[in-house]
Amino acid sequence: MPKHSFKNMSDGPRVLNSNPPQILQPGGETDGPVDISDAELKSMRSAGYFEIDGSSDSDELVSLSGKNKDQLLQIAKDEGADVPEGATNAQIVEAIEKKRAS
Repeated sequence: MPKHSFKNMSDGPRVLNSNPPQILQPGGETDGPVDISDAELKSMRSAGYFEIDGSSDSDELVSLSGKNKDQLLQIAKDEGADVPEGATNAQIVEAIEKKRAS
């Protein structure tokens, strides 16, 4: 299992599904590299809550949490997601997540 260091960049506590699991307070970070699966690492990158290995590079997926409709539409456009006209925020998020999973 690969090891990575994490820092919580969100406004609230976040669970780090490492081995063993940890709860990181806002601004809190791991004491060093921790074991984490590739699948969990991918999930954490897409959530956008963590700085990973000292980097929050722009090539990582943008978090969809807390975004308004205009922001979601821009993310969908940037990522090439197919969004139907008149879509709700939930439908836009669904379209983006579908595109990311493909």
